[in-house]
Amino acid sequence: MWLIIKTEFEYNKKLFGAVLAFVPLLCFYEFMIAGERKGYVLILIYLATVFWSIFRNREKRELQLARLPISPQQLALVRIVVVLLTSFAVMVGYLLVYWLFHTRSPENAIRLLAYPAIMLLGFTFYFVFYDLRRLGDQPHVLSAKAFKSIAIFAFFLINALLFYGIYQTKTTGRLHWIIAKIDYINLLTDPPANATHIFAFFGLSLLLAYSTLFTYSKRKSYLR
Repeated sequence: MWLIIKTEFEYNKKLFGAVLAFVPLLCFYEFMIAGERKGYVLILIYLATVFWSIFRNREKRELQLARLPISPQQLALVRIVVVLLTSFAVMVGYLLVYWLFHTRSPENAIRLLAYPAIMLLGFTFYFVFYDLRRLGDQPHVLSAKAFKSIAIFAFFLINALLFYGIYQTKTTGRLHWIIAKIDYINLLTDPPANATHIFAFFGLSLLLAYSTLFTYSKRKSYLR
């Protein structure tokens, strides 16, 4: 299993290398310009793991791995470990750059543990959905064209609401509720929780991720 994990990182070394190369730039921006943690590292983790998953599905590596003499549970575990290792690699790189060039760790560094937990939780739902829709030979899913149309519509809708909120804020002089809601995004990058809550959240994410070992073993098709 560990050989497969090693191969995944070697095969995607350009992707992961490019992501890690951006970590110092984001750190410099935080402690030289912004002066506070902005959570861009979480975005880097998201990009690294999502593109890894896209490339993996496009090249049908699931089918290739299914032919190996290894149990489905171990193959499902590979997915979880890759997401976790990628998240921790970016997070550790972030801490190292901060310590080397800023001579101190970012405030409430323990909250960074929420980043791998968030990614693991998100991918758990994705993996479960992905596995369950493969229980049948001909799953009914959205076409790529339909999904793209929905994504474009959602993008323009969100931007339209955002511009409307900004316009209303400037017109009335009061913070519009749409702009106020955006502040909740900061809860992901810097959650107002203590160490106990962060560890509990991480443990819950691991527990839920364990369920994907069962959904993966039940799927009938590995073509996608």
